[in-house]
Amino acid sequence: MASSSRSCSSSENRNTITLTSSDGLTFEIEENVAVQIKTLRMYLKDLPVNQRKFLVPTVTGDVLAKVIVYCKKHAENPNRDNPNYIQELKIWDKKFVNENDQYALYDLANAAKDLKVKPLIDLTYDTVPNMYELPLRSIRGILPKRYDIEFKKIVAFNASLNSNDVPNNVEEAIRDPKWKKAMEKEMFAFDKNET
Repeated sequence: MASSSRSCSSSENRNTITLTSSDGLTFEIEENVAVQIKTLRMYLKDLPVNQRKFLVPTVTGDVLAKVIVYCKKHAENPNRDNPNYIQELKIWDKKFVNENDQYALYDLANAAKDLKVKPLIDLTYDTVPNMYELPLRSIRGILPKRYDIEFKKIVAFNASLNSNDVPNNVEEAIRDPKWKKAMEKEMFAFDKNET
């Protein structure tokens, strides 16, 4: 993306609110979308139209864009009492969360919590636990095969750390040729960097 600004507004004659993400991306959203975000709703009534700019320091641009898409879909709600529309919205919500992997969904849940978007909080928090399956009782506590090699490397590394003797003082370090060479390299680096 060449620009650091995204526009989520289809009309310029309506009241818009500018949101800036933690990574500097800016979004212009209409007021009916912004009121879906409780954190903004608290301030909108008191601010003049020309001062409706908010920094969202805890949410990155890609996650904020998803929150805005969600709020925009829920703001365009033409008939909240129509059972068909409610069913369509539930299907859209399910598709919306299923498009994300568990990490993106976790970020989305945190953003919804920070911005106080209650329906999105409920949706993400209901979905996250379903993404994790518990192992069968018979294999709980047994590492999967893919971890065996890494686990063995970690055990070997820890053993090598414990087997190396670390000198307690300078005299002991000077007596060991490896430590003496390491100290000479360090002093050379200090001289070279003039520190």
